[in-house]
Amino acid sequence: MFDPLTEILGVNRDCTEDDLKKAYRKNALKYHPDRNKSPDAKERFQEISEAYDVLSDKQKREIYDRYGEEGLKGGMGGAGGGGGGMGGGAPGAGFNFRRAEDIFSMFFGGSDPFGGMGGMGGMGGMGGGGGMPGGFGGMGGMPGGMGGMGGGMPGGFGGMGGGMPGGRRSTSGASKPAPKPEVIVKKVPVSLEDLFKGFTKRLKITKKKANAQGGVSTVSDVCEIVGKPGWKSGTKLTFAGKGDELPGKPAQDIQFVIEEAPHPVFTRLGDNLKMNLKINVVDAWCGFSTKVTGIDKASLPVSCTKVPDSNEIVLPGQGMPKKGGGRGDLIVNLQIAFPPIPSAKKEKIREEFGPGLL
Repeated sequence: MFDPLTEILGVNRDCTEDDLKKAYRKNALKYHPDRNKSPDAKERFQEISEAYDVLSDKQKREIYDRYGEEGLKGGMGGAGGGGGGMGGGAPGAGFNFRRAEDIFSMFFGGSDPFGGMGGMGGMGGMGGGGGMPGGFGGMGGMPGGMGGMGGGMPGGFGGMGGGMPGGRRSTSGASKPAPKPEVIVKKVPVSLEDLFKGFTKRLKITKKKANAQGGVSTVSDVCEIVGKPGWKSGTKLTFAGKGDELPGKPAQDIQFVIEEAPHPVFTRLGDNLKMNLKINVVDAWCGFSTKVTGIDKASLPVSCTKVPDSNEIVLPGQGMPKKGGGRGDLIVNLQIAFPPIPSAKKEKIREEFGPGLL
């Protein structure tokens, strides 16, 4: 059976109280927004806290096991009763970030588990409504305290109007969407030639998807990437909702990250390209004229009468496409190959050119 709350914490349905606490500590520290700066960290932290709040509370757990999340939102009446409302503390019906911080503070005693976070203890409790017979009374006004459920009629659990399907109710009663799951990130190797001219790739993906029977099936899908000329390594492309679609959760997004594959000839330097060209000593001394093949397969003339001190010759406009138009440069790095010289000839060369040559 699929259980969204246990999956959020990464525990089994029959886990012990210690298992719950360990899982909460680990996940809460990982996703607390004072440590984790990702855009969805706050929502993940609140989701983790909600899951622990329900699974660690016997009465809330009984409601959840019997009626699911809709029961906790107040949509299900108990046996023989019905009409009162929940004051606070039930997931989706008043659970907010402050409540999540209260739980965190109870675990860490208001101390700073990160060595730099402001203390969170001493927050005013979230008051619950007065309990009618058979209901649960509230715990109001205690430092770091928890709001309770109030107003249940005899034998029943009262209900506030539930939010929109898949949503969670805020303290103001307005519905807000469930936190988005983490983005799936996949690297896509692309050749330098494809990054030069542009490309289209159809990528087959395998994902999990909720089925009509309430379970999860594995299905295949295709994402098409159309790359523009000049794209660089690290370019990101996001496909919204193309990831796993699990029950009770929004579909995950997939983000593809372009990764430039190594090239045997060219090295990329931003919009420029660099390549090596071997020449012999005679060419280095007397000058030379030759041709090299560019990234676009064009034959490019390279010549000089004297090797520059930098050992580099620049061919303008023969690099990668630029975003605003035009192309970068091709830098040809000259590598001088010195032939082996017998010792007897070295002495004659020293006499003719001076002792500093060899």
